Amino acid sequence: MSYTIKVKGLDKVINKMKHSVEGLPEFIGVRLVELFKDNIENGNQLEMGGGWVKWKNEQATQDIDNYVFNGGKHTLLLRTRQLENSIQLIAWDDKTCKITSDTPYSAILAEGGEFVQTVTDKQRKFFWAMYYKSNNQLWKILALRKTLNIKIPSRNYMEINDNVRKEIDKWINDYIKDEL
Repeated sequence: MSYTIKVKGLDKVINKMKHSVEGLPEFIGVRLVELFKDNIENGNQLEMGGGWVKWKNEQATQDIDNYVFNGGKHTLLLRTRQLENSIQLIAWDDKTCKITSDTPYSAILAEGGEFVQTVTDKQRKFFWAMYYKSNNQLWKILALRKTLNIKIPSRNYMEINDNVRKEIDKWINDYIKDEL
């Protein structure tokens, strides 16, 4: 013996679920962009183990050959907001979303790296001004150099790790609850 039972409104629920799932990649992309911008705003870095830590506020070292200048308290990143404003959701389909940052320095900030830079006239003036103000020999040495070896530490503001994946799972659950 078998029974056929028609559930009223089931077609509407199924259609609503299909429609809800279609908007999910865009929803996740928008939320990830917000998260990545918050990482810059708050100076967060994602650790490999999945924990959240603040960026290190390293100042210039006394070792001239390995001169480290990474913005101190990241005021330049926050003052210009150029990196933060460059993060955007540029594409999505039914399964993926693509987020990008188009500033020329976004990759080196995220991954870290070293490069050699020719000292500009503006930098040289700044170094001399700092030397006369503080009488610190470091500034004099920098003013007299032709190049700077700059090391930028990794700041993984757009990394997807276990913490972010857990956050995405939570967003998906909340999104489906809200849609249904």
